[in-house]
Amino acid sequence: MPIPRNYLAARKSLASAITMTRGTSRPELSVKNQEGVTTVYLYGEIGMWGVEASDFIAAFSPYAGPGDVHVHINSPGGDVYDGLAIYHALKHSEATITVHVDGLAASAASFIAMAGDQIMIGRNARMMIHDASTIVYGNASDLRETADWLDEESDNIADIYAQRAGGDSAGWRETMKGEKWYSSDQAVT
Repeated sequence: MPIPRNYLAARKSLASAITMTRGTSRPELSVKNQEGVTTVYLYGEIGMWGVEASDFIAAFSPYAGPGDVHVHINSPGGDVYDGLAIYHALKHSEATITVHVDGLAASAASFIAMAGDQIMIGRNARMMIHDASTIVYGNASDLRETADWLDEESDNIADIYAQRAGGDSAGWRETMKGEKWYSSDQAVT
């Protein structure tokens, strides 16, 4: 199914608005390599208003070979497709990935965290999962098409959680529909 035109129009409009208001003084992504251990800080929103997949992959690619990579996350999430690209860049690298949830791994950041060979979460950190969402405008047909597309994306994300944490996609989807906030202990369980 093609991406609904409303999604693309909303993304372009939102990008314009954010570009006008977003400062560039805060680093949201940093990658450092010291003594063969790579540390990635993903501290910001995912997508056009924060860390875009293309920027993440450009910064991470030199360290995607064999070795240890520690990915620290503090993110409210963001764009599903940028999140998926980052997830797959980590998942398919040759590195051993350890994910550290330092503060928050919500929405797209929560499924990026699933790429870790090991996932660690700080004692007071949080994780949040929910169904995919978007901004849409248009007629009834546009809205129905977008609803179907959102269901497909949510099923896709639920499959990532099921692969990593067990259970089945349908069960994860039910949890996602209610938007679930996990404490660190709940996330580990």
